[in-house]
Amino acid sequence: MSKVPSRVYSDIAKKHGLTDSIVEHIVNHQFRFVVNTMKKRKYESIRLHYLGVFGVEAKRLYFIKKNQERKKEKEKNEYKSVHQQDCSRLVDSKDEN
Repeated sequence: MSKVPSRVYSDIAKKHGLTDSIVEHIVNHQFRFVVNTMKKRKYESIRLHYLGVFGVEAKRLYFIKKNQERKKEKEKNEYKSVHQQDCSRLVDSKDEN
């Protein structure tokens, strides 16, 4: 996941009596957590000690939510349109019989 040289993992592993793979997992875990949280689209801020805060800016969040509302409204209107067409076909077919 990261581009940290393996010797860094080896040095840390020797210092703490762990394996290289465990040290790599520990180091990369915090970044996987950030990625997974962002994928859930909860738009929460995540603070990583000594690295900073990862999150979505308020302005961008506003546009994301606005776009989601537009999509829902569009889908709702499309559903109504299709439903009305289906109902009019049913009425027309009954009138022909």
